[in-house]
Amino acid sequence: MPEGRRRELIRMADKLGLIMVEDDPYRRLLATPPPAFLTLAPERTFHVATLAKCISPFLRTAFLAAPDQQAAERIAAAIRGTTMMAPP
Repeated sequence: MPEGRRRELIRMADKLGLIMVEDDPYRRLLATPPPAFLTLAPERTFHVATLAKCISPFLRTAFLAAPDQQAAERIAAAIRGTTMMAPP
């Protein structure tokens, strides 16, 4: 998505008080990627990325950057609450 369109979306999110979630699995495959929403609007962006697309599809690991510590703690608690279970 071109940078101009990204900035338009950020302006709309600011106006409406929305958070943004950017799923960005292919960034590391681009020679010159556009700026991430996390760079342009860090106060309202959750950025999700993975190494599976650029290193190996068997490496099923992702990471998340949150806007602040409180948001990161809430997301971590939600992930723990939905993924921890007894082995089958």
